[in-house]
Amino acid sequence: MLKHTYVFPPVPIGLEWPITTPVEIKNLGIAKLKYQIDTTSLEELNRKNHDFRIFEIQNPEGTLKTNETQHIYMLFRPLEAKQYSLDLPIKVQDIEGPSAESYFLRIRGQGYHQKENAPVEE
Repeated sequence: MLKHTYVFPPVPIGLEWPITTPVEIKNLGIAKLKYQIDTTSLEELNRKNHDFRIFEIQNPEGTLKTNETQHIYMLFRPLEAKQYSLDLPIKVQDIEGPSAESYFLRIRGQGYHQKENAPVEE
């Protein structure tokens, strides 16, 4: 259904608007599926970072028809020049079935300080 680890490109700290990265998901099965991302670890990471929204998910749940491809839109806006890591559990199940499977979506993002990496003026 999806790749397990996504490493976002480095993002400068201090951006007014977050960078949006699409995470592709696809239903390769023969039944319509629904997915739901547990955002508990995301909320905890943000809380530990002064309630700053480091990561956000625009569509944490949805449905996928057979052979349909969609995107989960992840927003990333680092607060500090450091590495951020997030493991998100995703529950996937047949739209009509009681059983569900769980997966983990691993997100990695690096914040950097623009002035430290800016070209030197002569």
